[in-house]
Amino acid sequence: MVDDWFYEKILARNVLLTKFPGANAPEVAEFVFAGILRVVKRLGELHR
Repeated sequence: MVDDWFYEKILARNVLLTKFPGANAPEVAEFVFAGILRVVKRLGELHR
């Protein structure tokens, strides 16, 4: 798996690592949607 090398290096440093897939999915979706609206509605120009 692609992530294996990353996890091995983290665990070798005795770092506590947790994984909770989907925990922030709504926030990421909102951020992406806001970015799309910013481009489509040209909010950068409006802000200036």
